[in-house]
Amino acid sequence: MKRWIILATILFFGFLLFRLFVKTSGRYETIDREREWYATQLHYDFSAIIDRVIVETEKVQFGTITGNLVMGTASPTIEDSLGRQLKAHQSLKLNQRKNLQKIEIVMYPPMAARNYIVGDSLVVTSSTDEIIVFRNGKKVTENKLSEALEARFASMISLDGYW
Repeated sequence: MKRWIILATILFFGFLLFRLFVKTSGRYETIDREREWYATQLHYDFSAIIDRVIVETEKVQFGTITGNLVMGTASPTIEDSLGRQLKAHQSLKLNQRKNLQKIEIVMYPPMAARNYIVGDSLVVTSSTDEIIVFRNGKKVTENKLSEALEARFASMISLDGYW
């Protein structure tokens, strides 16, 4: 009788661990898909000249870049309306400014703010999910727009490790 109770307990906890694993791995996929969906729905196609780089801490490589738009728009109303449709995230943001002529982007690794300098040109294209930075006419970096989004989760626990 004791063997059956022990075996049933082990099977029960094994089932719970398996279910937790499946739910967690599905959540990561959902988060990635939602980021990609959000990035493409922004319909951003703009370029800006970086006019300020703020590096918060060297250890974490967290920082902010600001710049003046040269071409295109980065409308905060688009981000606000998309934010109300999110399911896996509490919020996602690229542009932190409400001004239509300026951008402010919080940068996380691997796109650490310390990699950019004043005068760099930033090109953001939603349709291809990319952010390209040029310095003196030459491409310096290319990253995914969906990875540059500042994310907050309803649980306030970040799954991408930056909070």
